[in-house]
Amino acid sequence: MHETPSGPRVLNSRLEFLLLAILLVKTPRDMQLLFCAAHVVLAWRCERTFHVLSPESAEAHSPELAGCRLLEYAEALRRGLASSPCASDLTEASVIVIPGYTFHNCHWPHYGGNCESEGTISRPGRECYDEQTMRAYRRLIDAREFARKSVAIMDGSGRVQSAWLPDLSFYNHPRVFILRLGAPVWFHRPGIDVSLPPGPLSRCAGQAAMHAMRESLDEKRYFATFKGKLRHNQVRATLAHLHHNDLDVIIVDRLDDSYDYDQLLYSSIFSLILEGDMLQTFHFAEAVCSGGIPVLISSKWVPPLQELLPFESYGLRFRDDEIPSLMVKLRALDALSRLELRQRAMDACISRFRTLEVQADSVAQQLSLTSFRPTAPSKQSASAADSLGVGRCLAAASSPTLFYIMSVTETEAFAPKLQGCLLSNLAGSLHHAFLSLRKRSSNCMAMQLEHAHIVLVPGYSVLPDVTRPLSFPGRSCAPSQIYEGYRQLRLHAHLDGKLLVLSDMGDKGLPQDTSFSRLLLGARRSTFQYGIDVSMPAEPTPRCSGEAASMSFMEPLEHKRFLVSFKGRWEPPWEKQVAALHDNNNVVIVDDANAEYDAEFLLWNSVFILVFATANYRNSRFNEAVCSGGIPVAMADASWVPPFDGFIRFSSYGVLIEDSNPSNLLPRLRDVLLNTAEVHVLRGNARKVCTRFLQTREVQAAAALEALETPNRAEDDSLSVVLTQTLLDQEQNHLYALFETGALFRAVASRARTLQHLWMTVAPGPFEYVAASGEAVFAVSGQQVYKHLGPLRSVSPDSDWTAVSRGRVQALAIHDGVMLAAGLDGNIYQQDVNAMSIYTDWELLLEGRNFSRISVHAGVLYATSQLHAASSVYSLDLSSPSHGWVKASIRRIPGDVGHLL
Repeated sequence: MHETPSGPRVLNSRLEFLLLAILLVKTPRDMQLLFCAAHVVLAWRCERTFHVLSPESAEAHSPELAGCRLLEYAEALRRGLASSPCASDLTEASVIVIPGYTFHNCHWPHYGGNCESEGTISRPGRECYDEQTMRAYRRLIDAREFARKSVAIMDGSGRVQSAWLPDLSFYNHPRVFILRLGAPVWFHRPGIDVSLPPGPLSRCAGQAAMHAMRESLDEKRYFATFKGKLRHNQVRATLAHLHHNDLDVIIVDRLDDSYDYDQLLYSSIFSLILEGDMLQTFHFAEAVCSGGIPVLISSKWVPPLQELLPFESYGLRFRDDEIPSLMVKLRALDALSRLELRQRAMDACISRFRTLEVQADSVAQQLSLTSFRPTAPSKQSASAADSLGVGRCLAAASSPTLFYIMSVTETEAFAPKLQGCLLSNLAGSLHHAFLSLRKRSSNCMAMQLEHAHIVLVPGYSVLPDVTRPLSFPGRSCAPSQIYEGYRQLRLHAHLDGKLLVLSDMGDKGLPQDTSFSRLLLGARRSTFQYGIDVSMPAEPTPRCSGEAASMSFMEPLEHKRFLVSFKGRWEPPWEKQVAALHDNNNVVIVDDANAEYDAEFLLWNSVFILVFATANYRNSRFNEAVCSGGIPVAMADASWVPPFDGFIRFSSYGVLIEDSNPSNLLPRLRDVLLNTAEVHVLRGNARKVCTRFLQTREVQAAAALEALETPNRAEDDSLSVVLTQTLLDQEQNHLYALFETGALFRAVASRARTLQHLWMTVAPGPFEYVAASGEAVFAVSGQQVYKHLGPLRSVSPDSDWTAVSRGRVQALAIHDGVMLAAGLDGNIYQQDVNAMSIYTDWELLLEGRNFSRISVHAGVLYATSQLHAASSVYSLDLSSPSHGWVKASIRRIPGDVGHLL
């Protein structure tokens, strides 16, 4: 069978590209760009190799693919990958790349024509993007010669759901990742998939582009421009309506002859990139190579090669809802920042996007990185952990809690009742923040669902903001339907035993259900479940992470202009009483309509920043107050749950005023100022809370993970009832426990160190002691032994228990198929586990020392007495029992001594 050539050919093509570039050098600036390209093209090395299948090889395994159409873009990209130095033969490769049978957009390399244009189709045939194609791919993956290799699928259709949703296990296959043209945020898995760059058109590598790169930004005729099809695209039409001024901001339809496309492209400081009929647009590479600064406006599209070269490093990126303020933000960008971004954009053009050859090289580089899909969690330093706000999660050395972020695709496949329900922009931004953490905090993130302990679900119950576009449009589903959908998730076999975390809006959202953990925006104390739920802050504003906030923290408090300030929306019931405190001097308390005071000026120039805090309080002023450089003051009612309450205490970084009489506000704040040490601590902690918990959506998401792992870090760890025994299921990372009530509980092991109400009831009992093997669970109840057939994780409140022995015992332990028991006389007895029944008797094994608790660990039997608090723990090596008992500890430890030692 014919295979595409590998290594040597690509090196030649890359050298040919560099030789061609040398011929174009005319100025020192050109030489600088050439050095950048040479460094990227020649310097990177292959950490792993891949093998690119030819269509003939792929179709030998799955003949039905022979009828599929192949576009020239897909084939050119495949040939480029096959020519990479990292491409190898089948036996050496760790990744198999499948040809791009599912590409749909046939506008490359001649944009603007149709699918019959010469050179756009490499091989005619039917459009393949259905379940039949996925089955053909499955046969390729399951082929014997591809076993143990990862498989990269080149994908480029707009109809994601029609192919991937019917077989979700294929989408989540541990060996599959997707190289997708036009990757949507909700479908893309950061650190796993690759967002492909749209093929470059001839303008990107032409003389006009080179000239535009040499031209100074000051010489550009236009400030910002875009020319393209405006109809049928609401974002483009809105942008044109708001910002086209026919002077320096030009946004026109492609049929408008008033402006030449090339002139706009090469004569603008900012070149705008907008979604097309599909998410991707071929204008992307042209904008990056325009000699200006690329500006991407999209809430849905993952920028090309984002994990390899983040778009934010060489361009400006805005959400759809930021369109009204777009030009204000662009004009506010200083000259130095513009020059730096323009320099990086030119470097990105030369090294990543200018030609399909360098695009293929960049995709090959990402495929060659072993860190692209890690096979095991990577170690990170404690300092890196602190910077992400997930220090405990990342620093856990032995068995950290692993999180998994469910995509919209997975969620709706597992819970059909949620299909078509809208996802608000608020919920989408938080969910995307969690997704963005997957690569950066891999020690916390499970790459596969089955390895996770805690699963975060998209927030269908988060109410949409009518002023902002939807993150994932659909119909508005009733809370009851959403709750039923979540119940479907709870009962799904793939999620059995995992903690599901839901985003919710508090009282207007889902009913209280202890089988879920909730990220609550607007939490009410009467329904908030401490140790289970997490109170989330509102979405942060740019003020929280801006330079002004950092400068304000460095300014001494005595230099602040005002003692206390507030400008915003009044919150009942204090509005009239608090407004009366305004003195137009040290105390400024005004509503939004007051034009005399600027909100930002008050924010950065006040010692205390006032916030009205109630359960209904959901705007971003709280975040701004904490990040203001002053000290936040919360005028709170009894219903308010501060963000991350329990994990951090508001009183550690702010002043809480719960008095219903606002007249006590100023005397209280003046008392605080008298304590210099307290002021120093409060302000320092406020800065830490801002940077580690509130500053950006990603920071908030990272803090939520840490709070989910140890939600009661700020609480007393003591339990209100006595813990009598623990059992650790290392495979599932679950800790099982008996309390003095006799009920059996379960918790994620890393969460079990927090308060009692984290535990979920497994069986009501009452049990006095429990022992488990891989096939069965045994429990002592009323000093008799009962058996549940199945592993420990299968125990539920409805499980059947059968009496399996006669005689009375106090405790059990299993070792090499033998059941050991502590008898009522304090001696150790035994019998065969599999032969146990109500007709079998116990055989004396060892004389004990009034032992009432026993456990086996690593072939050693540990025993102690529950009768005397000062008694010791004894051990006995079961491989040589004649050596007798020795003291293992001078103090008895309550519970399962094998685990707690």
